[in-house]
Amino acid sequence: MIEINPNGDLIIKVIEFDDTVIVTDGGLRPILCEEEFLVNRETVRKHSSPLASLIDHHLAQGKKNSIFTLKGDSVVAMDLWFRSMHDNLGNTHRNIALSEVWYLGAASHKYELDAKALNEWFAGWYQENISKIRRQKTYFREMLFPCWLFSHASGFFAASKTAVYHSRGYIGEHSPIQYHRSHLPSEVIQQVNAAKGRLRTILHAAIFNMIEKLLDSSCDLKEEILFGYVKALRATEVWPFDVVWGHMEVNSILNRLAEF
Repeated sequence: MIEINPNGDLIIKVIEFDDTVIVTDGGLRPILCEEEFLVNRETVRKHSSPLASLIDHHLAQGKKNSIFTLKGDSVVAMDLWFRSMHDNLGNTHRNIALSEVWYLGAASHKYELDAKALNEWFAGWYQENISKIRRQKTYFREMLFPCWLFSHASGFFAASKTAVYHSRGYIGEHSPIQYHRSHLPSEVIQQVNAAKGRLRTILHAAIFNMIEKLLDSSCDLKEEILFGYVKALRATEVWPFDVVWGHMEVNSILNRLAEF
């Protein structure tokens, strides 16, 4: 048992299921792990209306001294949330996997917990783990939501910038867990894609402005020059631009244009 509050008056048992197992018959996934937490009942009730209702229902059934059970939550995530509720979070679990951070978001949504309470903890976790996470080429798809949820501006800026310059086609997020109710608001991901769209407009204009200047030129050799320009542009493999844009990273396009 983990004593979140040594003087607690409620034991909460968290049962975590293995989300990697696919269940087709509607049954429950196998248990991955479980843990009991000694907490202060009123403290938990104060921080979460859904948990307060569940605890009240549990007590109304005459189970005052029995264990209150939560099924389907992450043990690590609930440990962090219980510690946060009781103001003894500290540097706990600073080395947890990114998927566990998503479980924190899932619990925040499920139990109406204020994500701002973990902003400082997340900043510390981010600093300790981001260099390792960035080794994954598409890390930004899984970092956008946590950085947004826990108000980590520099982390969100870095992830969104990477998304714009190193993604192909539409920028979408990816959840590493099975709880799909936690995700970026649609308007946020739309703005990230809009930023990429604005960059496309700038590049498009830069390429075609030169063609327009040649067409308006009075130079007798403009047809020759125009042909040479388009031929050289094609040699960079970023032409036709509208076709290439859909399947090549922006950074790759910029690198090829830099050699033009």
